[in-house]
Amino acid sequence: MSQFLMKTTKNKVQRCVKILLLFTLFLACYKVFIAYLEDVREEAADEEDLQTVFMDANKKEIFKKWLDCAKWSLLVIDDPVQFWTQFTKLTKKCDEDAEIDKLGLITLKNKDEDKVAILPKNFQNDERHTFVTIGIGKDITGEQRWQRKMGKLGKTVEFYGADPMTEVNEHLYPQIGKYFPFAVAKNPGYATASVLINRQYFNQSVIHVDMMYFVERLLKLKTIDNLWMDSEGAEYDLFEIFEKDGSFDRNGIELCQVNLEVHLSETGPNNLHYERFMHFVKTLIKEERFAIFRTEEVIHMRMYMFNFDSDFCRRKY
Repeated sequence: MSQFLMKTTKNKVQRCVKILLLFTLFLACYKVFIAYLEDVREEAADEEDLQTVFMDANKKEIFKKWLDCAKWSLLVIDDPVQFWTQFTKLTKKCDEDAEIDKLGLITLKNKDEDKVAILPKNFQNDERHTFVTIGIGKDITGEQRWQRKMGKLGKTVEFYGADPMTEVNEHLYPQIGKYFPFAVAKNPGYATASVLINRQYFNQSVIHVDMMYFVERLLKLKTIDNLWMDSEGAEYDLFEIFEKDGSFDRNGIELCQVNLEVHLSETGPNNLHYERFMHFVKTLIKEERFAIFRTEEVIHMRMYMFNFDSDFCRRKY
């Protein structure tokens, strides 16, 4: 009897082991198949996006249409809260009126958000291509997608990323470029900043390096092709770099494409934030330098900006 039980138990164990091995094999094959499908999707997306380099839109006409719409829609609003709540709806209408898709906008997906960009339409391979990430957020998926698409055009991109949260970022960003373990703000110092940890915001003391020192002294850049800025609140003081006679303008730094996230406070009142945001957007519209496309409100405000005032940017993109 005992031998029969032992044999039965042994058979059951063997069957369990076989089932486990088959399941493990199935899981491995499934993962390979999913990875293959993802590669196929990425290749298809690349082929579609690379076709945009042949699009020859009238940038001045598109920008004029967008500006006319923005002036009529946004400059007439004086209430900061209303301006914020209506901003996405109104700018999307302006995007449609100006037919901005003719510019060849492409989407670069991060893990939890979409970035926007325009591939270069100038085929000279000797041009420098620079990419600055302020606030990496433990995710370089979008940057890697840009790098791959640019590589298929025969172009090399210089990546520079800054984020005070060294965990993950210090190992992640060096895969594509140079990593700097500090925050970038308008002024240097040691201050409290709102940082995202495990999908929750916490106040944490971080070292700040001022933007001009970072760009001019450390990176030694005079042109920035792509700036992705997610500064967790420090962006308000940095609005001036996008404005005429701002620090970038005074120091001869040309900035072409921007993905910007504007944050609201998670705890305190946001009246001042609403006011500063409204003033910033109205200033950009009046100065007729940057257009603001593809806006999205997800508690905070995300937007893509292109510098239509720069001959360098218009020629290159």
